[in-house]
This record gives sequence, structure tokens and C-alpha cells, in this order.
Amino acid sequence: MGSEIIAKNVNPVEELKIPVRPGVTVLCGKNDCGKSLTLESVSRLAGGDGTVTCRQGAVSGSIEGLGAKITVRQSPRRSGELECLTLEGTLDISKLVDPRIIDPIAADRQRIKELLRLTGAEAKPELFDSIMPSIEVFNEVCTAEIRKCNDLVEMAAILFFPELGNGV
Repeated sequence: MGSEIIAKNVNPVEELKIPVRPGVTVLCGKNDCGKSLTLESVSRLAGGDGTVTCRQGAVSGSIEGLGAKITVRQSPRRSGELECLTLEGTLDISKLVDPRIIDPIAADRQRIKELLRLTGAEAKPELFDSIMPSIEVFNEVCTAEIRKCNDLVEMAAILFFPELGNGV
């Protein structure tokens, strides 16, 4: 069963349809294109504190989906009830929207770690063997230190950027 959230003329977004299906949905885009502001709009739609503003130059805007709708003119108004399904309390959307880390690379790393945690991905070096030039190269670079690592992001950093050390 799939549905969608539709944003029109909210924040910097002219129009965007976000599919809502079981699993994780990822918004991808260049820096400063409106991903975080879109997630704030979705948060507000769900009854949170997110900000929803009318897109510059638009007369009105809206975000709607899953039984709720916000219409934006001079002040946002929410109506309806949103059915919100979570992963038994394990989903903290704030860690994805704004992990409160100033360094953008560290913030993205935290978002990736949170997504991996949500999917249940485990740190296994074998996840990377198929993207190495050969199994021999993989066996050569896959040290005991890498095999002991229990963090998939750290493991990838050690494998592919050893010059950075463990500070990744």
C-alpha cells in the first residue's frame, strides 16, 4: 500500500511528490535546494514544530498527505489527522533533519549512520568485497582492525580512506 505527500509552493519547493511506502525514503539533492526545509514541512504536517512558509513569489502553497493538509498563505493552518507509523519508537526524525552538528560532512555522516541503524545494516567487511578491484586486493586491505570495527561508516572510511585514520 503506497501513498504520497505532495508539497506545492512551500518553502523553496515549487512542486514535489514524496512516495510513502514501507521502509526508508531518502531525499537527495544538491546543497541548499530545500531538502531540510521539505522535511521540516513534513514534520509540521505530522504535528511537529517544523516551519512551513509560502514559496517566494507564490500566492499560496500547501503540503498534504496521509489525511492531513497544511495550506500556507499568511499563516500556516493544519487540518485532519495524520496516521504516523514508526519503528516502535526507534525513529528520531530530528537526527535525519538536523543532527545539530555544524560540520556538514560530520552531519551527513550522522544521517547515514542513523539510516543504517534504521535498516538494521551490520558492519561486515564482506559488504565491500564486490566493489574492490579484486578479491585479492580486498583480502590485502581488510585488516584485523577493519574486521573488529562495529560501525559501517567507520569501516568504509578505514577501507577507502586509510590516510584519514579513525577520525572519520
